Amino acid sequence: MLNHVALTHPGNVRELNEDCVACDPVRGLWLVADGMGGHASGDVASQLVASTMLEAFALESTMDVAIERAHAAIAQEAVNNQQAEGMGSTLVAACIQDNQADIAWVGDSRAYLWRNNRLEQLSKDHSLVQELIDSGELSPEAALYHPQSNVITQVLGVGEPQPDHKRVSLQPKDWLVLCSDGLWGEISDTALAKTLKKHRTVQNAAQSLIDQVRDGPGKDNIAIVIVEIENDQPRDKQSRRLWVTGITLLVAIGLSVAGYFWTFQS
Repeated sequence: MLNHVALTHPGNVRELNEDCVACDPVRGLWLVADGMGGHASGDVASQLVASTMLEAFALESTMDVAIERAHAAIAQEAVNNQQAEGMGSTLVAACIQDNQADIAWVGDSRAYLWRNNRLEQLSKDHSLVQELIDSGELSPEAALYHPQSNVITQVLGVGEPQPDHKRVSLQPKDWLVLCSDGLWGEISDTALAKTLKKHRTVQNAAQSLIDQVRDGPGKDNIAIVIVEIENDQPRDKQSRRLWVTGITLLVAIGLSVAGYFWTFQS
């Protein structure tokens, strides 16, 4: 079974929320989309990503097909609506089936894995600073304060984005965290891990993280999805275990009673 929470908030500065979250637990899809800030119709772009992805999964499409359709939907809307020209959206999505997660992303919305009190970043930003880090021109610490830290190199709806994927085997009690840069950009990974460790439920953890961002500048929209992998033992196995335990107990009692009568008759 999968327990989950999906929250979004406009933050402290912006009136319009261009972040969007979406979940389809039946088909195992969770996602965060972040409309391009400062561009026309960023909220429309992120909502198109969410609705198109959900529709595609309802038709049993693959992750790649769903992302292609979301990209095409944004691009077409920009053609149809002049005011929407240049809009786009990041995406981080997780498809979870049989405790296997296919993580896909475009842009700088992130996926993390929280396991055994350890936080691991699963995705790798499509951003200018990440390219500088990869080339050795910038340290990860300096990247946090780089003046172009908000420049992304891939986005749905513009150009020809190439989604990245990562497949992860999940374990009971793992937490899969998806979030926009409005969250991870204002809370360090250390603070993120500390908050996840503090809370026992994904609902409390997600709300606490949003509250922390809002206690600071909260300059951007905030979006977070947390999926918990619960201990999924089928009921028939549980029933079989109870049945075996009951039979064992009855046999033990029967043997005890039989032994008593045998001793008595002797």
